[in-house]
Amino acid sequence: MTKIWIWNHYSANMYFEKSGRHFGFAKNLIRLGYDVTIFSSSNSHTNQQSIDFEKGQLFNLKRASGIPFLFLRTPKYSDQKFERLINMFVFFLLLFPAAFKFSKKSGKPNIIYASSVHPLTLVAGIIMARFFNIPCLCEIRDLWPASFVAYKVLQEGSLFMRLLYWCEKAIYSYADLLVFTMEGGKEYIKEMGWSKETGGDIDLKKVFHLNNGVDLAKFNFCREKFVFPDFDLDDTTSFKVVYTGSIGRANNIGLFLEIAEELKLKKLENIKILVYGDGDCLNELRANAKEKGLKNIFFKGRVEKKFIPSILSRSSINIMDLFYHKIFDYGVSPNKLFDYLASGKPILAVRTNYDLIERFDCGLISDTLEPREISRLIEEFTNMKPETYERMAKNALLAANSFDFKNLTNELVKIMQNGL
Repeated sequence: MTKIWIWNHYSANMYFEKSGRHFGFAKNLIRLGYDVTIFSSSNSHTNQQSIDFEKGQLFNLKRASGIPFLFLRTPKYSDQKFERLINMFVFFLLLFPAAFKFSKKSGKPNIIYASSVHPLTLVAGIIMARFFNIPCLCEIRDLWPASFVAYKVLQEGSLFMRLLYWCEKAIYSYADLLVFTMEGGKEYIKEMGWSKETGGDIDLKKVFHLNNGVDLAKFNFCREKFVFPDFDLDDTTSFKVVYTGSIGRANNIGLFLEIAEELKLKKLENIKILVYGDGDCLNELRANAKEKGLKNIFFKGRVEKKFIPSILSRSSINIMDLFYHKIFDYGVSPNKLFDYLASGKPILAVRTNYDLIERFDCGLISDTLEPREISRLIEEFTNMKPETYERMAKNALLAANSFDFKNLTNELVKIMQNGL
């Protein structure tokens, strides 16, 4: 039996919600006969829940749906960046004694699967894999140095950024397998000059791509079991444009207000924009919508994740985050996209490279962030022939099936078997 350790700093929310990428992989790997344990920080990143420990206890082994989670006792943190950095470093440092102690109890793993919410987890995975003389699969879910520039945290070309790029290259070089959630991972490595064919030392044969996905069985169960009560969703006289997710500056939800204004000018009174989620911009956006007298956009606030399938499945179309940065040229793989696909409703998004919506013909794509153009596309949906709309809806479900975690897990197994 192959023993796999999955290291993901922020997988506590997967334990509480019994869902997510590594929860889906672990569940299906165990079904296939693998021995899987997920290593996690004790704090959930998406809510205030955390794991309890006895006095002096550093590690706590728990199970969710038969999946073992080894929790490392990390300090709680708020929105303060310093507190979050401390949490990251404590998790990094505790991974080493946790690995030693757990290996003595259950045996050493055959592979460490380290996932990059931040690079320290990858560094720890590579070091411990060398100690155990086993391979380390490094999963790249974010081009983290480039993302700092995209979200204006750091300046491109600075000494610190150059150091971060050096660290990124080192991680990619020492990893035995590289799995990117974005499809353009190989292109990124080539453009950075790090591949063997461009003068670097990274063999692209060890680089793979595996999108995020969805647990279709659970999605469909939640859709039927947990119906979210909402008058606007039940309004059969309106065309409902639904967004679910974070409401922060990085999500550019303020653009939705401009779109709502455009729709108001066009007197398209039957179109409602329904926004479900929470974030530091929520109150400001609510106030702005009230000030502008917009009665076609509604900020619903935070909802429990179990209600998301019900909400998405009762929309007319679902809309993605409306922003763009150069890092999207290598592809994007947001979790919400796969929930959107599973809802069986067409999707509206801004164009990126490796675009799944365009590939599967399950929605409309905007080439610009101009609110006038996006409002035009929404209007196009409302005037769409029924057969065209139904074709897109059907294609969304077909795409969702391709990214069901059962199928993605089979691809992961092939990567581990053939890539090592």
